[in-house]
Amino acid sequence: MAHLLMRLHEPSKGSIFIDGVDIATVSLHSLRSQIGVVPQHVLLFNASVRDNIAYGRPEPTQDEIEAAARSARAHDFIIQLPQGYQTPIGDRGVRLSGGQQQRLALARALLKDPPILILDEATAMFDPEGEREFLQGCVDVLRQRTVLLITHRPASLALADRVFKLDDGIMTSAG
Repeated sequence: MAHLLMRLHEPSKGSIFIDGVDIATVSLHSLRSQIGVVPQHVLLFNASVRDNIAYGRPEPTQDEIEAAARSARAHDFIIQLPQGYQTPIGDRGVRLSGGQQQRLALARALLKDPPILILDEATAMFDPEGEREFLQGCVDVLRQRTVLLITHRPASLALADRVFKLDDGIMTSAG
């Protein structure tokens, strides 16, 4: 579904509409500028926390970066780092835990402020309790946009308005 939504693949039949507009009629750049993606395996750079959050957003203010980090529940751990937002995180974020890396990726996506957010196993590095706390803490931010939450954890679906179950790429239930 995520690949279809981002037009990485074209549907074999039918069309996908966003706000009444067939996405096949929209340029890839325009479509993808409206979508934020937080993958399971986060792409981080050998740069500061700040630069990793700001990646892809031209000249954000420090206040905007911190607001995104707060929304992603990352601010508290960031300010505990030796240099706060200026702390280098190492190649691929090796100086951070998996959960911290995912929080930075979510902060990056939220800083972009897209109307559509794809969370592809974005909480996979959290233990079940940490995932629940994270999702509960982000509920206000997530409710402000369309969210495609891809997960293998049924507990994550408690916040969903609609749930689609896929088995081997085939939709087996919807509700």
